[in-house]
Amino acid sequence: MEEKKIWYLDERAERLAIVYLSRRDDLVITRQPGSDYGLDFLVGLVKDGEYTGRVFGVEVKAKKSHQQIQPVSRDADEIRLDVKNLSVHQDIPFPLCLFVFTMDDDEGYYRWIKQPACNGAGEAQLLFNDDNTFKRLNNEAIDDIVTATSDWYENKLQASDEHNPRTQKNHRPRHDRNEKARRKDRHAHRV
Repeated sequence: MEEKKIWYLDERAERLAIVYLSRRDDLVITRQPGSDYGLDFLVGLVKDGEYTGRVFGVEVKAKKSHQQIQPVSRDADEIRLDVKNLSVHQDIPFPLCLFVFTMDDDEGYYRWIKQPACNGAGEAQLLFNDDNTFKRLNNEAIDDIVTATSDWYENKLQASDEHNPRTQKNHRPRHDRNEKARRKDRHAHRV
């Protein structure tokens, strides 16, 4: 039987997402217009009071009751939820989480949709995750999400630097070497 959607559930779940995310003062939370397309919030990371340009996305869903939750095991903080109607664009180029809130107890759960990871060569990649296994959303989980996102960007930056000759240690721009050679030649002509 299809669950009847109550009009305020999604809005309430989005407000709970803001409450959870705003517990940290190093995040900039921006609601996305047209959020019916798989991205409700864009969350920017701040470091030393400066916006870094590093972001992760959050899609938010609401469940009417915690009775819809199926524990994975007795002692685990993992649960299974049947979440439908995800409209995730494969082209989203940054990490993306799914937050689900149960309305009868305001509990939050999360899973990655596009999980930040590194391959064997240490290159940053995003893994598409369609498994409906969720973890409890709490302050520690938000810290883990932010850390995983930040680490992913660091790996992207490091890989980019390794392939960019301008950022390598002993690289000097071509014009600098030419200028040095011209100065040497001028000095040699004076002597």
